[in-house]
Amino acid sequence: MDEEDLRSWVLIRAPSPAPLRLILRRLRVEDVLGLDFGGKLRGSLDRADELEPSETLSYAFSPTEDVMAFSELLALSLTAGLNLSEEEHIALLNACRNYYSNADAGGPIAISSMLPERGKQLELLKVKLEELTIIPPSFSPPQVSGRAYVDLSRIPGRYAKRALAFAMSAKFCLSHQGSVVAMGSAQEMLPEGQTKSMRYPLEAAAALVGALKEAGARMVIQTERAPPKEIDEQFGDRLEECLGRFRMKRRFDDWRDVCLMAELGGTLQAVTRPKKPTGNLDVECQKLVLSTLGQYSRVTYAGLLSFLRAEMEEARVGTTLDGLIQDGYVEVRKGGKGEPHLHLTEGGRALLSSLEGEGR
Repeated sequence: MDEEDLRSWVLIRAPSPAPLRLILRRLRVEDVLGLDFGGKLRGSLDRADELEPSETLSYAFSPTEDVMAFSELLALSLTAGLNLSEEEHIALLNACRNYYSNADAGGPIAISSMLPERGKQLELLKVKLEELTIIPPSFSPPQVSGRAYVDLSRIPGRYAKRALAFAMSAKFCLSHQGSVVAMGSAQEMLPEGQTKSMRYPLEAAAALVGALKEAGARMVIQTERAPPKEIDEQFGDRLEECLGRFRMKRRFDDWRDVCLMAELGGTLQAVTRPKKPTGNLDVECQKLVLSTLGQYSRVTYAGLLSFLRAEMEEARVGTTLDGLIQDGYVEVRKGGKGEPHLHLTEGGRALLSSLEGEGR
């Protein structure tokens, strides 16, 4: 699976976020938003700004250059996330348009104040919007770079999580054309099963997803259960896990079994005693990998493969690197934000010294 697959959108049916983590580690796209309902994607997206809940709320409700287009997408986001009716959606859309035409601060509280002061249904809408006021807004929206990560598990309130995820997606995709939105544990974001008379939130979610796709956004989500048909049909490529086995289907192709590369960085313990070498050593590639890690710090697995691609075949580097890790010459440590980096062990430095000595 590569970035070209994202153009048809990717749906991952798996109980674990591991496949999505691997995709994020290898993404070279500049503009990526990671939305994490389970808090298990932290560290997977290199160079990402991690937003606090208050920063997420302020950013999601701050206007874009096209305030009318954003008003419509924000109203759809809140309708889908807060389980609103068609009447509530229309009232909210008018309030959003009025808000973004006259103000740029205050978020959901200010939008709620612009709703008409009549009707029991609108009073209920105000109560639903109050769900978002649990999150204290920051004084000013943060400057978000091309890569951002939000741990939604830190946000209280089931509906607040969902509404903020929709709103954040809309804001990011309008601000970063052609961006990728990646969602982990996305079953929490899927609209609830409704009766035929109460399907409006699902219709709003489908309309929002369709609008983001039409705007050029790309999406990859991991969920345990299948999304509703209206959402599911937007995705082309699929990856599924069943009893530890994976299969993949590209749009218009048949299903085929695939192997999933084991994820690195599962342990923080340093390997101090190298294991017995596994054999089949590629000395030239070993020297290249070890010398590169000796020169540069905070190198990721995917980053090393990309960096050395111009000098040696990627599969060759990957095989050699895996062997060096298994043999204890290279270890995986986690940085302050949980991102895994490769480091030489003492055994690795000794092996590099030996290889350099043989080359003289």
